[in-house]
Amino acid sequence: MYREFGIPARIAKPKTREELEALIEKYNGKKSCYTSVYAFDDDKGYESAYINTIWFDFDHKRDIDKCLKDVRKFYKRYCKPNNITPRIYLTGGKGFQMNIDFYSFLDIPPSMKRKALKEYLMHLKKKYFLSTLDERCINNSVSCMRRIPNTHYVSNLTGESTGIWCTQFSVKDMLRLSIEEMYAIAQDGPNEIIEIERSKRAQRDMLDFICDLYSVSHTVSNSADYLYRQLYKASETETSSYPTEGNFTLDLEKLDNVVERSGKIIARCPACAERGRDSQGNHLVIFDNGAYSCIVGDANHRKEIYRLARKALNTSKE
Repeated sequence: MYREFGIPARIAKPKTREELEALIEKYNGKKSCYTSVYAFDDDKGYESAYINTIWFDFDHKRDIDKCLKDVRKFYKRYCKPNNITPRIYLTGGKGFQMNIDFYSFLDIPPSMKRKALKEYLMHLKKKYFLSTLDERCINNSVSCMRRIPNTHYVSNLTGESTGIWCTQFSVKDMLRLSIEEMYAIAQDGPNEIIEIERSKRAQRDMLDFICDLYSVSHTVSNSADYLYRQLYKASETETSSYPTEGNFTLDLEKLDNVVERSGKIIARCPACAERGRDSQGNHLVIFDNGAYSCIVGDANHRKEIYRLARKALNTSKE
């Protein structure tokens, strides 16, 4: 089992806490450090995600106060009435991250995971009018990458640390502190990690939503195990369309002119370069879910890119 590590492009698949910490030590302060929200089984792709949390990314390019208002609104209208204690993080940039942690793994069929996460987050976004909840992250669902707590925020423009750390805040502090006060605390990082509080209610709410999504009848008296079995029966006719082939396999160190641009990587296409093309170094695009493409869009060209720039799977660069 592994998680993905990115800067933000996915460059490694650490299998242990020690491997992840070694990567953080190597890149922290030099690159923004990310890890996948979920862990995955070796060589089984994103559909093997272990879903034990649901992750929210609140982001606004100009006004982070709007993000804080959405975080507070969602807490007051959903979390507090249901006795749910979320994890809340100031990213260090113009946004917040939030996790609501489940009591145990959500044991739904692999073919349902991507759709279930995407549809549930969109449901919450619309129901609670969360305008800053990032739909790009929602669309990536199981493959999402999050900033690692207690790591530096590195500017995309300058390539240097801003001096702000990705910092966790308690619910109490989130409700009472101003943005300015939060940033002041985030400058003094690293800060204390707050213990996770897991929720049976949050897990059941999402399970009930998934049952509705797949037309599985349920009542409050149905056990979770029973509903999981019914979902697996329903999944026998469900076909996943999630592109596991895009799972990040390119080695950035084998590419030229690598540039990070708002959730994707631009680089010189190695297959084009071998033919003396792509002199401007911008034919290749690597998306934040790991998929890649060139302006030359045929399958043989993709295979050539993979041959020239692939990296070993499930290995760290340490």
